[in-house]
Amino acid sequence: MIEAEDREFLAALCLARAGLMVDPAKAYLIDSRIAPVARREGFPSPRAFVDALRAAPEGHLGWALVEALGQAESEFFRDRPVFERLVEEVLPELARERAGAPVRVWNAACGAGQEIYSLAMMLADAPAPPHLRVRAFTHALGDSPVGFFAAPAIAARHRRRFPQSLDGAPVLLPSEGTSLRSALDHWFEEIGVRPRVVAECEDSALLKTFGRAGLGLVPTPVAIAEEATRMYGLREVGRIEAVRERFYAISVERRLKHPAVLAIAQAAGDVLTAVRGAKR
Repeated sequence: MIEAEDREFLAALCLARAGLMVDPAKAYLIDSRIAPVARREGFPSPRAFVDALRAAPEGHLGWALVEALGQAESEFFRDRPVFERLVEEVLPELARERAGAPVRVWNAACGAGQEIYSLAMMLADAPAPPHLRVRAFTHALGDSPVGFFAAPAIAARHRRRFPQSLDGAPVLLPSEGTSLRSALDHWFEEIGVRPRVVAECEDSALLKTFGRAGLGLVPTPVAIAEEATRMYGLREVGRIEAVRERFYAISVERRLKHPAVLAIAQAAGDVLTAVRGAKR
């Protein structure tokens, strides 16, 4: 077992090397993750590994420590308030302090990387202030009208008088603050309907799953109507030409160059163009 003094040292080293905060009180976590690293690096015990770190904290063993104690769990928008504060407060303030110099974001210990992509998507979802320079480029692929989809029985019930049939109808909506939710709320007000919000969720796949269970109507881009029908058994109730979902590719290059990326972007654009030109 690693002693308390050594855990304090390891936590301080992680903070100094990578900005990674490790709670030294979590003895089991530290012990269970350090032991395999010590064996892999050829040390007879975790104690010997710690001694080597003390002797040469700047060497490759320091990064091995950071990787071992880093966050292994990763998911999109894992802590939504943190991302909102980054986009709305932290990044704009950094940009002002740097007087137009680029702001580079490094997300330490983010597992498989979903967190940094979450930040990129939030920046793409809302226009950044003009003084905020982030080295990322968005490439518009196209847009798609949004439709409401539901389980067959609910779809049949609300299709006839759509969109007025949405008044009082159970709906499953994206969380407040997203661009799609804002557009839908504005559209509801514009046409004078007040649906009954049964659930709000950031995960569109989860919303469709709830829709499949018959809990309500789900807004979904018409571009993926086939997927909504095939995977979730949902049926289209009606579409809203005034509310559109925009799709982007995000890259660190001003121009897409990789052949595979170009092919994906072209295919996505073709699908969205076909939806835009299709008749109901």
